Amino acid sequence: MKYQELLITAKKYYEKLQFNVNYTYIDKLCNKAKNFSIVSFDVFDTLWTRLFECPIDLYAFIDKRLVEENQNLNQFGVNRYWAETRAREIAWYLYQREEITYDEIYNQLHLFYPHQRKAVETAKKLELEAEFESIVVNTEQIFLIEKLKQLGKKIIFVSDTYLSKRFMEKILSNLNLDVYDKLYVSSDIMKVKYTGHLWSKVKKDNPEESILHIGDNLNADIYMSKKYGISSFHYTRLLGQSRIGAELKPDLVPFSLMNKIQQLENTQLAQKDQESKFWFEFGEILGGITLQSFIDWLKKEVIKDKIEHIYFLARDAQIIFRAWKLLDGDSICGTTSSYLHISRTSIRFPCCHIDIENTGELSEDSLYSLVEDTVLQGETWQEYFNRLNISENFILKHTNFIEKFGSLKNKFDYKYSSDFKKFIQEELIAILAPMFAREYEEAYGYFQQEGVFDNEKRFAIADIGWGGTNQLLLTKFREFLGIRKKIKGYYYGLLNQNAPGRLYYSGPMKSAFFNMFWKPYEPSLMQNFMYILENLHSADHTTTSHYHYNKQTDEYEPVFIKDKYNQYINQYNQTYKLYQEGAIQTLEKWKNNELVYGIDKNDINTEVAISALYQICISPNNRERKFLGQIEHAIIYDHSINLPLIQKKLPNNIEDIAPMLYLWPCGVMSYWHAKKNKIDPELYKAAIANFNKFPPVILNYLIG
Repeated sequence: MKYQELLITAKKYYEKLQFNVNYTYIDKLCNKAKNFSIVSFDVFDTLWTRLFECPIDLYAFIDKRLVEENQNLNQFGVNRYWAETRAREIAWYLYQREEITYDEIYNQLHLFYPHQRKAVETAKKLELEAEFESIVVNTEQIFLIEKLKQLGKKIIFVSDTYLSKRFMEKILSNLNLDVYDKLYVSSDIMKVKYTGHLWSKVKKDNPEESILHIGDNLNADIYMSKKYGISSFHYTRLLGQSRIGAELKPDLVPFSLMNKIQQLENTQLAQKDQESKFWFEFGEILGGITLQSFIDWLKKEVIKDKIEHIYFLARDAQIIFRAWKLLDGDSICGTTSSYLHISRTSIRFPCCHIDIENTGELSEDSLYSLVEDTVLQGETWQEYFNRLNISENFILKHTNFIEKFGSLKNKFDYKYSSDFKKFIQEELIAILAPMFAREYEEAYGYFQQEGVFDNEKRFAIADIGWGGTNQLLLTKFREFLGIRKKIKGYYYGLLNQNAPGRLYYSGPMKSAFFNMFWKPYEPSLMQNFMYILENLHSADHTTTSHYHYNKQTDEYEPVFIKDKYNQYINQYNQTYKLYQEGAIQTLEKWKNNELVYGIDKNDINTEVAISALYQICISPNNRERKFLGQIEHAIIYDHSINLPLIQKKLPNNIEDIAPMLYLWPCGVMSYWHAKKNKIDPELYKAAIANFNKFPPVILNYLIG
């Protein structure tokens, strides 16, 4: 669908929604206005709002419209953003002017495209058209104004905008809002509310009048108006935030429209359980977009590669498997599919056994899983050995551990990793080998039962990512049994530091969203999605630890890590389950050819999903940062240690910065930015340095 039609369809969807007037608000404001002769209204996000989640998303919309008009301007969205910034800098530097005009912005934009004057002029026209078409009136304020006029109040509108007064008058007339006594527009007066100078003008024009102002911006509409003797009311129902994670690329538009219409619909609803509501609605949009686009992509790849059976791997793929079944993946692709219980935990010991059988010692990969993946710096050696079920008595009587590393109560340090791996290889194999062999036999039984060792079928696995580890380990297992046929892997994303090296051994790997051969800065961006997506895709069970033969059923079954005090399942039920239910509801609507917040399934693809993830994970709004930041991610293989994505404490020294940023860099940085006055300036500067590879527009957003 062309973007002009997309906007029209979304607007029609919005207009069909039933919005109720909040009479409590009307009565409150009419009562408050009794002692004032003038009631003033802010315009954007008070009298009206755009159907885009962020005002600047309009630039992404214009980018696509230009392509549709065969007038492509490369990176229009970002350059439009910088053109306005530059115009404001020049106006202030040369003339100490507080405001600019629309023409001045486009004069700067021409400099970005010196040989494309016609295309820039087309963009200038399209932007005004989009402004006009994307605006929807706030019926609540129309009703209030009618009541205030009946009470004999004068009505004025006051707006900070580069749009011309004439254009604002045109919109007001179109929305039946030409009921005002006076309109103040900053681009006409060259003074703005947020400095107070526009309020000075309003006060000067109405010296004998008492004024009540209603607006959404705390600084411009509330604090500054009070400084000039104007009372105010903070209107928050249409309050929004800007974000720039997707760098204003056209593909963010469907997400932007969905998010805004969802927000507008929410202004009409009672906000009871904020957290439950957040997770379900978050799933409706982000979950729906990511799952729909991934399944659509997967179907095409599976048909092209002539796959016969797909294994949906590990807990991450349980919801993907559910989406695959709902969207008729097998019948459309002519495949069979199943959910395979597997994790790095359940397969690492069997692969250690394979190493010993093949070479008499553990491979470097296995040693890495037994050390770096199993122990955290700062834990004691005793905690580590307990995790491997190795008794203190064995360590003391049968090894020279104490001589090499000291007391079992000493804390582990990664500087010992190399020596400790050698110690495992030389002194722990004797006690570990029987355990490896036992778990190999059970894993073999389960995988054999599930058909993993069938040498005839064309197999594939589907997983969220990020290094293709399970594909590597399954290949190792199959190769040990003499099976040379490769497995294909389909993923959300693959990291370029390890996945490419596994391609030739493990078999083909393809990713829908995040490519392993990205530009240098892109893996830094990807770090922000990984742990959020992993947790959002959590299953309704804990991690598979190993396998067990059930004599009664004559089947091998997965054994899950114990869920102490139902800690995991409680968190799942309160968060991820709701997210997934929201996503499934969206998929069901799209399957039935219904619109979801004004958007059709045909408007969704992997590029739209990437843009949605960029917007949320790179530039989260306050609500997303609050709830996503509370996610507790398991940072070790047995899920015994969990840390929130955003820790509430602030860094006290430079060594704190990297570990605290690791799980969600942009989320943490935005949290620190909000508390910037409480952080040592030098530490804050050091934290910002971690983002120096980011694109300028995102870096500018992060540091404010």
